[in-house]
Amino acid sequence: MTRAVGLAVVSLALAVGVTLAGCKCGGSGGACNENTDCDPGDYCDPATLTCQAIDSGPPPSDSSVGPDGGAPSDAGSDAGSDAGPLCTDGDADGVTTCAGDCDDTDPFTYPGAPEVCGDGVTNDCASTMPPDTGCGGIGTYVAPPPLGAPTNPGTQAAPLDTILGGMANAAIIGGGADVYVAAGTYVEDISMVEGTSVLGGYESAGWTRDRLVNVTTITSTTDSGVQFGAGITRVTALDGFTVEGAPGLGGSVASITVYDGSAPSITNDVVNGADATGGASWAIRINPANGTNSSSPLVQGCTITLGGSASGFGGAGSWGILAASTPAEIVGNAVTMVASPSVERGIDGAPGVIGLVIHGNTVQPPAGGASDWSFGIRVGGGGADIDSNAVALGACTTYCAGISLSGAITATVTNNVAFGGMAATSYGFVFEVEAAPATTPDVLVHSNYFDGGGMPPSGSATLSAGVHLGEAPTIPVVAGRFYDNIIYSGIASERYAMSEQSVTIDPEFLDSNSFYVEPMPPAITSALYLDEGVTPLNTTALVDLAGAAPGAGNISDSCLIVSPVPGGDFHIMAGSLCIDAGNATEMPPLDFEGDPRPGGAAPDIGVDET
Repeated sequence: MTRAVGLAVVSLALAVGVTLAGCKCGGSGGACNENTDCDPGDYCDPATLTCQAIDSGPPPSDSSVGPDGGAPSDAGSDAGSDAGPLCTDGDADGVTTCAGDCDDTDPFTYPGAPEVCGDGVTNDCASTMPPDTGCGGIGTYVAPPPLGAPTNPGTQAAPLDTILGGMANAAIIGGGADVYVAAGTYVEDISMVEGTSVLGGYESAGWTRDRLVNVTTITSTTDSGVQFGAGITRVTALDGFTVEGAPGLGGSVASITVYDGSAPSITNDVVNGADATGGASWAIRINPANGTNSSSPLVQGCTITLGGSASGFGGAGSWGILAASTPAEIVGNAVTMVASPSVERGIDGAPGVIGLVIHGNTVQPPAGGASDWSFGIRVGGGGADIDSNAVALGACTTYCAGISLSGAITATVTNNVAFGGMAATSYGFVFEVEAAPATTPDVLVHSNYFDGGGMPPSGSATLSAGVHLGEAPTIPVVAGRFYDNIIYSGIASERYAMSEQSVTIDPEFLDSNSFYVEPMPPAITSALYLDEGVTPLNTTALVDLAGAAPGAGNISDSCLIVSPVPGGDFHIMAGSLCIDAGNATEMPPLDFEGDPRPGGAAPDIGVDET
């Protein structure tokens, strides 16, 4: 069985660096939940939940999670122990030293662990058989030459020199053996196999892992990059690599491609899109056939940079992550846009994807230069849950949209911070319908901060709005329930907190939002709300009437945000008019940093619950 999932948990625990505060009780009465809450020489008495001296009774195990994520199996592991070291789980494998972990520095070694072929260790802590029993003398360790060689058996001492060689050994061993890859560059075309995770970031002396220090690079030579084919599930991970798309190809190119209903885990990788001057560039391309696909791949904790591409819409352009008709889970990634004379999309769900999850991602501008058209997060129809993302786009020649929805879509947009950019036209949030939608859109927009952009120099931006309802559908469309959002106009020469493009599109509800028009630098034209593309509304009483149903509780205020700039601090200060001024209808239960919103009471307007 693969260890990819367990390894990800281990890595997360180490990255977060959780520290339990000792009770400092000297063996007498400090509060605790487990042994690690107490000082050395003390244990946590489960009957009283207080720290007691070990010589007052036997300390029970504090292992609450077994190696497979279930209940621990450590009965009697501490029996008769009236002295000894504190129970620890230094390798975060879910088994403490008191529960029998014989190597607290190795997350692959604990009671009941499967054998890792090639590491020279008896991983289950109990077997009397020699290390690597049942492995046939081979392992799945990979390192560059001269240590790695194609004739080696693939053990830690004598690793193979290619990832493909390690995968071939894993197939011989069976049982979901994983491949462990040491720092270096591997120019290979990898097709992943179900049950075999490929894990980078190791050093080849002691085979310890640090993904940031031990940079492990896969450079592809074909236009599909690393490939995940049919039948692959989330148990199979690509974790800890820098993945480079094939350089120098004239057509379209992807760094990672997920095919045929595959649903892998792509985690903790650095993925760089290749420049594709003759076509499109994708860092991660999911379901290129665009057919309906109910699988759900996971893309989590990755650092993604777009590649450059040819100009134009259609098949050209640049993507960080494209999930085409596939309900991917895209969580906690950092996406950097590219300076390219083309259309670029940081995270894109299209067309008609149902069940897309986009949570906790950051989309940021390139270090310099500008794109032509730029979308931070875009979903074109279908269904999506978009929560707690931070988007800022920088410079765009023609058009910038922080978060963009379109078509017949069911979506929740909550707790996001989204800026437009420097562009002729720039929006923080856009919802648009170009024609008669097949079904009525169902869009909830709650507790966000939207800024139209037009960042300095302001002369590069001619039109900005925090929220824009766009296009001119051929039939009247009423969609969008807007509650508790902070909506800034941006600073273009023509600026609106919220605008409608035409008479045929209106919001369903506008309630308890804070609309704010930036006064500096002076605007040529501005309004709290541009109604039907022609009528400026400059009082909240009029804004309350702009929705299809009358709203209430809208205010015009800056909300005293600590630092309302890209990458800033979006907490609201004491005395803000936005405190306790929101509407609890359909509100998200948590704010952008995970604090609970009040039950049965008025929440704050914006992403932060004070």
